[in-house]
Amino acid sequence: MEHSFKIDTTQNVGILFQLASPGERALSWFIDFNLKLAWVLIVFEVFKHSYNEDNRFVISAIAFLPIAFYNLLCELFFNGQSLGKAICKTRVMKIDGTQPALSNFLLRWVFGLLEFNIFIGLGLIIYFWNNRGQRLGDIFAGTTVIKINKEITLEETTALDLPENYQPTFPQATNLSQRDVEVIKEGIIFYRKYQNYKVLNILAHKIAGHLQVTTNLSQLDFLQVIVADYNYYKQKED
Repeated sequence: MEHSFKIDTTQNVGILFQLASPGERALSWFIDFNLKLAWVLIVFEVFKHSYNEDNRFVISAIAFLPIAFYNLLCELFFNGQSLGKAICKTRVMKIDGTQPALSNFLLRWVFGLLEFNIFIGLGLIIYFWNNRGQRLGDIFAGTTVIKINKEITLEETTALDLPENYQPTFPQATNLSQRDVEVIKEGIIFYRKYQNYKVLNILAHKIAGHLQVTTNLSQLDFLQVIVADYNYYKQKED
């Protein structure tokens, strides 16, 4: 069964995210585990004839330090993905829908070491108890793991069932056409699938220039609010 969760931004715009399934997370962990195991075996095979009391600490460091920092470095430099996550088409994301920062990845990694090496099984219990697909490290880091291979529909990009107390931010949104809004939605979909910030940046600047508005919102939040505002006024007309 697929699970998703909805977040509401500070502008009351709802966003749906598809959570990685337990099977996908387990498979990505298994792939990464075997990659780490292979590295250790290769290192000791390479140095097997020169391994002795004098250099055993150096060789052990070469073998084990990379795997100790593997998850942290991969997720930090490869957009929230390790090799296992990339193969399973999942990635780490903050639960508010934004890109994790170093602090988020660091907390997730530290608690991951505790979960998998000291409190074995605790992360699994918390994961099935939590409805946002979070293990202990995710909870402290404010992250979760989402699917990136799911085809997102235009309707799922921004929730159109706005709350009754929704307050629009940009009345200029009424100057957009239906096709303009579809292009914005398609741009958001493209960004979410490929993490292409350049496309998001170009689209946000073009829309802001077209509507002659300025904002302190992030580019993604701005586009989501514009779509929500457009639908708010459209519903008022209907």
